[in-house]
Amino acid sequence: MTQAAVAKAVGRLRWAVSAWERGVTLPRVPDLFRLAHVLHTLIESLYPTLYNSTRDPDTSPAAA
Repeated sequence: MTQAAVAKAVGRLRWAVSAWERGVTLPRVPDLFRLAHVLHTLIESLYPTLYNSTRDPDTSPAAA
């Protein structure tokens, strides 16, 4: 799927999708839901390092 197609499907501009892919910005929560729907996946799969249950709980963002 092209950036333009993803952008159109989630209601954003192509440069926003490009910024998400490059890690310059993160999608807003509503955009995450739309993005997961468009890509036929779970939000958790978009951020696997945040949802990895095997990581050390002492290094999780919530422990900070």
